[in-house]
Amino acid sequence: MRHLFVDSEYCSMGRWIILATTKKLNMHYYDDSALLELIDKTEKIGEVNRLTEDLKKTSKSYQAVRKTDDFQTVRSIFDEAIKKALLIGPSIVHERGNPQASSSKKNYFSVLIYNSSLEAKLPRTAYDEKYQGKEFSREQQHTLLKQEDQARKLYKNACFNQEVWGKKETYDLCLNTAYLTKEQCVEILVTLLTEKRVEKEEFAQIVVNKFGVVGD
Repeated sequence: MRHLFVDSEYCSMGRWIILATTKKLNMHYYDDSALLELIDKTEKIGEVNRLTEDLKKTSKSYQAVRKTDDFQTVRSIFDEAIKKALLIGPSIVHERGNPQASSSKKNYFSVLIYNSSLEAKLPRTAYDEKYQGKEFSREQQHTLLKQEDQARKLYKNACFNQEVWGKKETYDLCLNTAYLTKEQCVEILVTLLTEKRVEKEEFAQIVVNKFGVVGD
């Protein structure tokens, strides 16, 4: 079974979806805390959180972020953890997934979970532990969404040294929770990871047998 590297827009229900998927398939689920725990570096959570908070509000480009000591330190920590995680067994890594930590593209799928409905995402900010019990205006909720996504985007783009986060053409699969329920998203991910696949040669033979020709 392949691993999943999953990016998700803030409040798109991505974290819930991948957690349910890991439980369904008995995979390992890794967020920041789990990755740090895996390599016995839980004391580094403060550095991770500080970088995230900085990325939420910085005006720096991903190129500038990439050159900072704080980014290089955090990236090194997560790359070490991801390499170890992938050796343990089938895993889903949320947001920190970095193909450079994997030996082959054949070992993983990259997935984006997003929601094209701003109205659906705004009220979900209240589910975040950081913001529970706080009252926010609609404008403030919108700002939170943008800041959280900016932090994710800058980190991922700095890892790749190019713009990839949220760019649908860079993922193997994109799930829009404005149209798919969270349960449907889990079903799709389960199918992606477990269903038998048709190899290129087998596909070509099937089509040739029926239609006499197959193109690229």
